[in-house]
Amino acid sequence: MLRLLIASPYPALRAGLRVLLDAATTVVGEAEAVDACLEAARTARPDVILFDLALEGEAFPDGVWQLRQQSPASAVLALSDSNSDPRVLAALQA
Repeated sequence: MLRLLIASPYPALRAGLRVLLDAATTVVGEAEAVDACLEAARTARPDVILFDLALEGEAFPDGVWQLRQQSPASAVLALSDSNSDPRVLAALQA
């Protein structure tokens, strides 16, 4: 079964995604900040990291890139509520 890590600053979004995806995946963790996501990725070793770009900010402007460097075996699926946000292009480049 696919091992999934859900990373979003929004508790309701994390809970909803867990409910929707729990039957088809094994949710191995949740994170509410980039640093927590990096730690969870290191310890849980998920197959897929569902990463909300809303986590990125001044402290971690390149969260997807950091995840790709730290967990190259994990696929990163970035979520965004905008298609014109510069973080979307940066995530695709990472």
